Amino acid sequence: MSPSKIASLAVGLLGLFVIVKALPFIQSLSWALLPKSFTGVSAPHETSYKIYLLSIVLITVGFGIVLIIFRQSFGNYFLGKEMLEPEKPVSAYYYHSAAISIVGVYFIVHGAAGFLGKLLPDLLIGSGDINIGFALSPGIEFILGICLFFGSRTLVIFWNRIKSEWNRK
Repeated sequence: MSPSKIASLAVGLLGLFVIVKALPFIQSLSWALLPKSFTGVSAPHETSYKIYLLSIVLITVGFGIVLIIFRQSFGNYFLGKEMLEPEKPVSAYYYHSAAISIVGVYFIVHGAAGFLGKLLPDLLIGSGDINIGFALSPGIEFILGICLFFGSRTLVIFWNRIKSEWNRK
């Protein structure tokens, strides 16, 4: 199997994993659509809870579908132009870089869905009581994902230097 196919397979599996991770939210959303006597959520927060669940589901499933549809493009980007040439020997550096980038994409998807899911109810209902503290954890996860996605090659170079220094001693 070529490196490009391996990378596109990994991205496709990541998209499927992201969609599967949204299943508990879909179940919770179906419970939230029941009358409030079944849900146990008080009336003032019922609408924001439904918006929260709906936004989490739509954002997460949407990102998963985008990953599945564009898996070939993402896979080629993760490997870099050097690995797309068929006569080049396969290097572990490119696989490590692609794997770290894929983990970064997961953090971006999960962080963005959580961040927007926690802020959208406050913004749409207009309570004026936006609590940034609840969105801090997904925001940090989103930033970490961006750092891993764009810094994967640098991180692999750094890791290889540490390994070579450690093996030298």
